[in-house]
Amino acid sequence: MRIVIKENIFEYDSDYPDGWIFSAGDPFKFPVKLGSYACFIKRFTNFSPKSISGWSLLQDIAGKYPTQLAKIYGLSTIEENEEKNLYVFYEYLEGETLQKMISAGMHIDIERLHNDWVS
Repeated sequence: MRIVIKENIFEYDSDYPDGWIFSAGDPFKFPVKLGSYACFIKRFTNFSPKSISGWSLLQDIAGKYPTQLAKIYGLSTIEENEEKNLYVFYEYLEGETLQKMISAGMHIDIERLHNDWVS
């Protein structure tokens, strides 16, 4: 599949499920290098826009790089094993996931997180 990151074109051949992480949600893999870019990739199986929370937002900001969020480099839909799957390529950021931080008992100020995002 073809992914465009900052006007650079990369080909990505999925190695799913090798090395992918499976949790309560959809599988993901990180960091995956495309040129000099480190990506966090999320895979949605049997893709339909209604099945993905925030799908409209993902489409709106893909390739635009707002400063408040991890960059969404691109979206790619491909057919694999007779299923339509979506891959979302995010900027990979070092650190713990929000899920791990909450599971470890860290207090997360959700209101502040929201306000930082919308301002």
